[in-house]
Amino acid sequence: MKNLKTSASILLTIAIILAIIPAVPLTVAADTSALKSTIESFEGGGLIATVDGDTVTVTGAITTAFDTLTLPIPTDVKVVWMAELSGAVPRLINIAGDGTFEVADGEITGGSSNNAIYTESANIVVSGGVVSALPSSGVAINNVNGTITVSDGVVKGGLTAFNKAPTVTGNYFWSNSVSGDSPGTVSAAATPVSDWGDVKWLAVGDHIWTESAPTNLQNGDVVVILNTLISPAAFNVPQNVEITIGGETQNVLSRYSLNIPDNSKVVWKAKLSSLSNLNRTVEVGGNGTFEVAGGWIRNTATGGYAIVSSVDVTQSGGIVSASGSGGFGIHFDTGGKSFTISGGIISGMGRSISGAGTTTIIGGYEWSLSSSGTPSQIGGGPNNWDNVRWLKVTPPYTVTFDTLGGTPVEELLVADGDTITEPTEPTKDGFAFGGWFTDTDFTDEWDFDVNVVTKNITLYAKWLDTTDPTGEITIETNKFTTFLNTITFGLLFKNTVDVTITGDDEGSGVASIEYFLSETALPAETDWDNVDWTTGDFTTVNANWKGVAYARITDNAGNSTVISSNGMIVCDCDVAPQTDCTIAVDCDFCGEEVFPVKPHVYEPQTDLTKAVYCDDCDFKVRDELPTIEVDVVNGKVEIRNNANVFFSTKGYYLTDGTNKWALPAMLVRSRSAVVIGGGKRDRIDLSGVEEVWLVK
Repeated sequence: MKNLKTSASILLTIAIILAIIPAVPLTVAADTSALKSTIESFEGGGLIATVDGDTVTVTGAITTAFDTLTLPIPTDVKVVWMAELSGAVPRLINIAGDGTFEVADGEITGGSSNNAIYTESANIVVSGGVVSALPSSGVAINNVNGTITVSDGVVKGGLTAFNKAPTVTGNYFWSNSVSGDSPGTVSAAATPVSDWGDVKWLAVGDHIWTESAPTNLQNGDVVVILNTLISPAAFNVPQNVEITIGGETQNVLSRYSLNIPDNSKVVWKAKLSSLSNLNRTVEVGGNGTFEVAGGWIRNTATGGYAIVSSVDVTQSGGIVSASGSGGFGIHFDTGGKSFTISGGIISGMGRSISGAGTTTIIGGYEWSLSSSGTPSQIGGGPNNWDNVRWLKVTPPYTVTFDTLGGTPVEELLVADGDTITEPTEPTKDGFAFGGWFTDTDFTDEWDFDVNVVTKNITLYAKWLDTTDPTGEITIETNKFTTFLNTITFGLLFKNTVDVTITGDDEGSGVASIEYFLSETALPAETDWDNVDWTTGDFTTVNANWKGVAYARITDNAGNSTVISSNGMIVCDCDVAPQTDCTIAVDCDFCGEEVFPVKPHVYEPQTDLTKAVYCDDCDFKVRDELPTIEVDVVNGKVEIRNNANVFFSTKGYYLTDGTNKWALPAMLVRSRSAVVIGGGKRDRIDLSGVEEVWLVK
């Protein structure tokens, strides 16, 4: 019986399923390909569509759209929106089809439009970001027959936020003012809004909605600044936390100041602009980290700064701009600080980046000596970065390395069209690394010198099993799991014996189990490939056989293990052989008295308590059992009876397991002996014999 740990049957099933449905992936690919083309060609470019199966993720920014973005989203296809889009058209985004459109981040802002999002039958989900249609006739989300679900983010419309009641999950805030002034707080468990047509501003999420500096911040908090915020007070961020700042406020009168201590981080996603007489819009102090991930920070003052920082700053999205004459997008007032940008736009009429110790760009980028961004240059770099007034970075793709149980490998950010720097090989106990593949079936290996990145990808480590499998030979109750270099024939059985061989391999699974029955012990250096192995279940050894069972277990990686049993003897008799004797193939003596004789070694056998007693025995028992000694003296076999009983040698013979020597009928009495060997008429030649038995 085999115990195979392998996934071959599962892989076979998957292969069969894939073989019979080849058309499905092609259909989805065509739909998502059309969506990608529509999105990236809209308004001449600015939006980026990343396809992953049935999901299309949209990033990038278009600040002034002059046309409607029509998205044909079929069933089972999902568009995840994380971009910035604004425009003064009747319907900024028109969704055809009945797929799903999810706003997860970014903003969709209709200027004089009637609807920011319009659809006849698609499912609209808002899980983050902002959707707004601000004119008096504006409806942020107009869904005729589909569903609207909001779990996070802000939706606002000049006329109403929704044309129908949405499904709202989590805590939410609402107002009948599009600016969100004095929002009413309603929990999900409370009485729902009676008339959603009156709701012009809805904010959903377990966030901190504030018009002033928040207090008692915890790790993971999201602070949302409200539109009524006119003069925000500076606030201190606690140590060892990461918080996010979102929301929107325009034309603030004083700078928004943050103090970020060591080991803390602030992620900026808010939309904040200042009046033209404010020379600093956001000021960051401390020793932590500040990241612009979305929204914008805008300064319009002459010689003003959008951001002034004394901490390291990263930008992964959003817009940082200083549009006043001589303005700076970001200025570092402490030397040695770094600026790293992997997405978004930063610009300044005077300079986009000033005072940075190091500037690092991750991803594809365009730059210009004009703050308007035209004419722009792609890639490369100017002779002097201090002259750059406009920089746009396309977010890089993420390359994830799944080591499948090996040592971890950090993910990489790689620009569109770039090759990947091959990471240090991971390790895994019992396995050798076999390369990186794009699939878990390991059919498509990644070539680091040739292949380029065009989307977010995951590479999977292939592992080659280098650990030998294990096995077990079970003979009745005796178990063997190794190769025995020394074989003793100590396993004695009658008639038949049950044998079971099992194999186990945690790495690649057991491929085969083979066995071989050998009448002699085989050395470890045997060429096992030339052994006449038998594949299949090994269950029974029949009678009249003496030998050793060998098994070879091979795994799917080609590793193999050879194990062996101890020597066993199986006799065709009703009574199992004596457990204290070793017997040969010739089992005629089964159940009889057996007296081992080892030439040249004095080992008297004095115990006949296991002898066979029967009515027609050839000796008579008086008051004690016969005590028989079979010895070797000076190369001669002596058989003596030391008891006061008669003992006949009739029917007895000597054997070495192969040859059989008959004895003459003789009577052994007390202290009498029969000497065999050494005489001219002796018929027994014991030269070269290592072991003999006196057998009846």
